[in-house]
Amino acid sequence: MIGEDKVSTESLTAFTKRGTEDSARGKKSEKVLVTPASDFEPTVHEHACDVLVIGGGVAGCAAAVAAKETGAQVIVAEKYNIYSSGDAGTGEDHFLAILGTDDWDTPEEFFRTYLKGNRDIPGESRELIRKFAYELPEVTKRYEKMGMKFKDQKTGRYFRVEAFGEGHAYTVQFDGSNFKRVIASNVVDNKIPIINRLMITKIFLDENGKKVVGAAGIQTVDGSFHVFKTKSVIITTGEGCRIYRSTSGHPYDSWHSPYNTGDGIAMAFKAGAELANIEFLALTMCAKGYSTPGTHAFFGMGCYLINSKGERFMTKYHPLGERSERAFLTWGIYSEMRAGRGPCYVDARHLSKEDQERLVETLVVDKGPFGDYLRQKGIDLSKEPMEVSISEFHAQCGIRINDECETTVEGMYAAGEGTGSTAVSRVGVEGYRAGRSAAKYAQKINPTPSIPENDLNAEKSRVYAPLKRSSGIHYLDFEKEIRDIMSDYVGFERTDKSIRKAVVLLDQLSPSMKELKAENYHDLMRALESQNVYVVARLVARASLERKETRWGGNLIAPRGDFPDPVSEWGNKIIVLKKENRDETRINSEIRIVEEEDKDKQVNKVSI
Repeated sequence: MIGEDKVSTESLTAFTKRGTEDSARGKKSEKVLVTPASDFEPTVHEHACDVLVIGGGVAGCAAAVAAKETGAQVIVAEKYNIYSSGDAGTGEDHFLAILGTDDWDTPEEFFRTYLKGNRDIPGESRELIRKFAYELPEVTKRYEKMGMKFKDQKTGRYFRVEAFGEGHAYTVQFDGSNFKRVIASNVVDNKIPIINRLMITKIFLDENGKKVVGAAGIQTVDGSFHVFKTKSVIITTGEGCRIYRSTSGHPYDSWHSPYNTGDGIAMAFKAGAELANIEFLALTMCAKGYSTPGTHAFFGMGCYLINSKGERFMTKYHPLGERSERAFLTWGIYSEMRAGRGPCYVDARHLSKEDQERLVETLVVDKGPFGDYLRQKGIDLSKEPMEVSISEFHAQCGIRINDECETTVEGMYAAGEGTGSTAVSRVGVEGYRAGRSAAKYAQKINPTPSIPENDLNAEKSRVYAPLKRSSGIHYLDFEKEIRDIMSDYVGFERTDKSIRKAVVLLDQLSPSMKELKAENYHDLMRALESQNVYVVARLVARASLERKETRWGGNLIAPRGDFPDPVSEWGNKIIVLKKENRDETRINSEIRIVEEEDKDKQVNKVSI
């Protein structure tokens, strides 16, 4: 064990045991909405560990296991349920893998083709991508040993496709319906304590505001307040969803997990960590009126995009056509519709019968109800094209990390979606590195400094304030205001004028955060989520104002209607955001030039 702290109290053992047993039996008692009395006082539980993993998605599970293997005492705090949380919670239909089966199937060639494919975004560490490439083969084997069936169950072979400018067929298509359950079970098998339904709301620093000393949050089943004394934290809470309107008209996004509300991005910012590239937003193609993507399946299998005239159009926007990066695919669809050649369709009619059958089988892995959508709409992909549109935006970037997953705050680490440069999804690999790094750091810290009592009391008061109010604003109304502002003024056609208007309107919403009201613990979680959605929206708007060009990278895009093309001088500039001194409401924006040997050379500083 690292240090002298015990990993958990009796209360944590009880929570862990109950959560694990309920998950195994499929028990759904957590859905009971509890309305507390007006004079309630939450029960307080205290825990101690070496490494606190915030978020139990794929990256969080990997981080927890790696930290435990490195000798740390670990706790995982998951806002939902670790068996079905995160973007992979509903299943996974593809996995980027290096298997060594061909001359091109090597880390060296992957790294070369990745850089050649122009999928990187400003500030993305070449060393980070190199490490990903060289660690991926071993991680792939690790997942297979866990029970992940990457091989096709009919043929016993890997079914691999080339997609999104990969250069080679690195993507394995497989039935990953139980993907998240297998990975979560590995955490349980390693006897790592897990608290489900626990939303971490604050990361605490020492008296000098320099080093992580703890965290706190609420348990949304019983409303209890949990305080963690920890030597390091790993943020793996994913991207910032729900900052834009869902294009399907649904109240919540349905591409990525609606629980991923940028909690970690907001907490890291408030703790003083630097953010980068948050103006780059993720989006994808989805079926019209149904926000499930399937882009890997469609274009990995060789489907076409056509406009209302029946014309294939993607080669106008990228030489690789439908095999180009996701951002170019969505930009092509948007451009065709804007030019009056919409609606657009995905066409699978030319595929063989065998490939068409496999396509449909694959499409229902990631989002099971998609098969119902096709049946209810009477869509037969073998006989007619399917109308498509573009999805909602997500803030996929954010927390700035180095190649060891360290943030700019001592003791704070981050991995996966929501970090500063994610043009390739490194979630399945990066979590392990973050776990090892955090555990090694914790070995140097003994004993753990105390959490400043004033900060702890202030956070407890802030968290429960919505339950204390007799009247106020509902979180859905608050979020609608945010999404309307972001969709209308910071979308595809964003301009200097529109972004500045959004900044003003968002600033005017600030008092509403102190008027949010909750009736029960579930609503309290949603109210706290909406505050994080608000913080992320402000950050996206501020950064978008600075990047005076349109730039693509992977599935990411930073569009400007008044600067519609990439500008070469911006190719190595990043927008770095940081809170102004101790004021969490004010944002400093720095434009930095990024060079291979000098990534932090400051060019000029702008305070907004």
